[in-house]
Amino acid sequence: MLPIQLVTVSNWVLIAVTIIGVVVVFDPFGNEHSDKSMNDKLWEKRFKCISPICCLQHHDANHGAFEDIARILTSQFEDVDLVASDVAVGLMLVAHKQQTASYKRHLANECSYEKKCSIYNFNSSAKRSAFKELTYYSVYAIGAYGWPLFMFIHPFTGCFNLCQECSIFNEAHEGDNLCHSNHLALKKLSGLEDNDILYAEFGSSVYCPAFYISVDHDKQAIILSIRGTLSLQDVITDMVCDPEPIPGYPGFQAHKGMVMSAKNILKIIEEKDLLTIAFQLYPDFSLVVLGHSLGAGTATLLSFILRPLYPSLKCFAYGPPGCLLCVNATEESKKFVMSTIINKEFSSRLSMKSLGELRENVLAAIRTNTRPKWKLTLSQLIHWNKPNQFDNLFDDAEECPLIVPTLGELENGLVEEETNLFPPGRIVFVHKNAPAIGEGDFISNACHFSHSPTDTTHVRRSTGHLQNVKCCSTDSSYEILEAPNNLFNTIEVSPEMLTDHLPDTLVTLLKDLQPLDVSAGDDI
Repeated sequence: MLPIQLVTVSNWVLIAVTIIGVVVVFDPFGNEHSDKSMNDKLWEKRFKCISPICCLQHHDANHGAFEDIARILTSQFEDVDLVASDVAVGLMLVAHKQQTASYKRHLANECSYEKKCSIYNFNSSAKRSAFKELTYYSVYAIGAYGWPLFMFIHPFTGCFNLCQECSIFNEAHEGDNLCHSNHLALKKLSGLEDNDILYAEFGSSVYCPAFYISVDHDKQAIILSIRGTLSLQDVITDMVCDPEPIPGYPGFQAHKGMVMSAKNILKIIEEKDLLTIAFQLYPDFSLVVLGHSLGAGTATLLSFILRPLYPSLKCFAYGPPGCLLCVNATEESKKFVMSTIINKEFSSRLSMKSLGELRENVLAAIRTNTRPKWKLTLSQLIHWNKPNQFDNLFDDAEECPLIVPTLGELENGLVEEETNLFPPGRIVFVHKNAPAIGEGDFISNACHFSHSPTDTTHVRRSTGHLQNVKCCSTDSSYEILEAPNNLFNTIEVSPEMLTDHLPDTLVTLLKDLQPLDVSAGDDI
């Protein structure tokens, strides 16, 4: 009898989920909304349908966020009539075209980023020290993710390691669970002790990501670390990307969701006198604000607000959003913000403009494709690591060049002003070079880093900028470059766009690429 009841309940659940999915994704009345305001309202209703399921409270902040997101989604998808399989195939085709273009540039010896960037000069003691600081503080950025990231890094032993020290009598922090596993994971990921963690808020809401404040005795620094995207509330904050004035800086604009997040975190800090108490305990320490992804953007904007009070403040932004600061604010941020972007990660390339270009490229690729979707998908799965085997599927497709803006177009103002938001600060760009290839071979960039430092070896040149990392039986060389903030204007479709953005990947790679402590003239 029990199995029959289970089947009945599961069927009702399946029906309910299907009905909700149809209501959310499609207009149930089949109307064609030519009026933009009607489309805005339709998207807003969809989010309101989702919010009770995802435990989102109905208050003014959420309602305003839904309105902003509805307007953004309407502008991007009002003329699009595609199903999921169309989008998947379109992304495959765009990825192939990007790889083909990269391969041709490689053969023509025109694919180096050095034409647009400058080599990071490790012979300069100041820049060598700055890169070491960037690497040193990165562990504090990943510590904010708590137990979910710890379990991701240690899928088989993570639960056991946390349960060993789990106790309801551990020190409690805001938003943590009964076993205080976020607090335990924070200590394990960052190397902090209980007494070093001055305050932690592990819960997040719309316009207020999780954060914690700790102390580093070795560097004599008060650390304010802000977590990146980990919940639906964080995703909503990410999506509210309209320009918003930065408090205290007339004419400066930034990502609205992150400006609001910085304001709300500052409100908590002021209400509880968190920094005041921290500097009473450690009066000679300096303030370091940092974060990853959403946290990087929020940390940058919070640094803008706090800097008049703490002139020596430093900010480290790991994988920052690409649509964060206007031009003037970007230049100002170079005085106190240092960012790092890893290879193809999508967050630092994502903006309304780049998303619109990706949309147009996907639509153009679908229009010119004449092959069945199942055949393209199957071929991609079979030859996932040999993109050149994908070529014969394009024999009868029309030539459709990718829409890729140039740096000159951005610098000459040929792009709409409202889309000119850039990643912050002085950018350290870790670029993965194409491996050496033989005739007829295609570039393959698939490589996954082990988290054990014993699994990687390093061969460093005396110039200090090119590192060869052996991993998964594949030699991958990296260039460490200083990049202009307007370089990251195109989303590169690749599995690496996701893996390069993972916080643990970033920390591992930065540690692997650390310069050796030798004099500039030594032969390495």
